[in-house]
Amino acid sequence: RKQFYIMKYFNTIKHQRGALMKALVFGDVHGDVFALEALKRKAKNADIVFCLGDLTIFGEGLPLLLEIINEFPKQVFLIHGNHEIEEEVEEEVQRLNNITFTHKRMIRQDNHTIIGYGGDGFSRRNNEFEKQATEWKSKVKEPKDTVLLLHGPPSNTKLDIPFADYHAGSDSYREFIEEMQPLIVFTGHVHECEGK
Repeated sequence: RKQFYIMKYFNTIKHQRGALMKALVFGDVHGDVFALEALKRKAKNADIVFCLGDLTIFGEGLPLLLEIINEFPKQVFLIHGNHEIEEEVEEEVQRLNNITFTHKRMIRQDNHTIIGYGGDGFSRRNNEFEKQATEWKSKVKEPKDTVLLLHGPPSNTKLDIPFADYHAGSDSYREFIEEMQPLIVFTGHVHECEGK
């Protein structure tokens, strides 16, 4: 059967001081329990797990899906997608011990700073993100150690082309990435760009 979720099974993230971190990155499972169970098995080979949102189809089954993710054998840093409501995800995650809701947060993990921004995915400009980005720019001490998690992609990349010659990403995200120059950016949302 065709899998419609966006997944990069493993990315090795290299810290500027040479340390490596093996990350399992996925998003857009849209309620596929079988995909989550397969990801749970793969997570044992990761150091860390990043979930880029759209776990559900319009919020359906959110508690169950988060329970499955909470059973992953490694810590999961999660942002919501455009199919979830930020407040619902945050409330559900508060009762779970293995998921860190990373939307609008800056978290130090090992030798990396993880920042995340979920939801949206359709706006060229995102004023709320731009305000958050201003705060991050003033607080992030080592951009080259920063992992950025986004649900929607930045504009004009291989990650924002849902069909030929059309870029659907965010200019706000792209400008922030170009200015900040984080170590790596993970993004989901555009299913046609799976694995790029």
